[in-house]
Amino acid sequence: MHDMSTEHQIGIHIDVPRKVSDAIKSVSRDFGISHPSGELEPHITLYYSKFNPDKFSTLVRNLELHNIEPFKVTLGEICGHYSDSRDKVFYTMRLANPEPVLKLHERVLKVANNLRGDLLREKDIIRQSEGKLNAKEMSYLKRYGSYRVLDNFHPHITLGVTDNTDERVDDKIRSAYAPLIGTKFNITNLTVCLFLYDNHKKTFVEDVEKRYINFS
Repeated sequence: MHDMSTEHQIGIHIDVPRKVSDAIKSVSRDFGISHPSGELEPHITLYYSKFNPDKFSTLVRNLELHNIEPFKVTLGEICGHYSDSRDKVFYTMRLANPEPVLKLHERVLKVANNLRGDLLREKDIIRQSEGKLNAKEMSYLKRYGSYRVLDNFHPHITLGVTDNTDERVDDKIRSAYAPLIGTKFNITNLTVCLFLYDNHKKTFVEDVEKRYINFS
């Protein structure tokens, strides 16, 4: 049971190697950078949406039926952008070779969306009502349960957010993360999570179930 402020969501993502994860978290700690959705390990998101928990086992089973071959990714540039109110800076790390992740995203999207029904996350309903989505984003949201799909999907690792907007600090942050650029690692599995999200606290409050799917 959960109250009306929470909702079940799924997140399908790629975990990064422990060495890379530890390096990211070390820099983030040094500069007071935190993940905007709570205490999360660095990862590459493939798809997320509101989801019926009764369909989670079917989702995992259908994903396991796909023969996905392992592939390699290379970490790319560090990006930073201001919040709408310009009082925070969000940092991400792109991939130098996003193509294999884009292809995996499309396969995952098709499987998950076939089971989603018409469910939409509360935060996206609010974004839509406030006019924060353009016509394409609204179309994608209605069709796929997320507006960050297909050509609106840009593979990255979320490094975190800080309220320090000093440009001199920004230079130091980018320099601290920079040694990770060019790091290569193999992708041999994906993680499928079912969790509770609290719309009032704007954070994940419970991992309901987590499954790992190994590639062939």
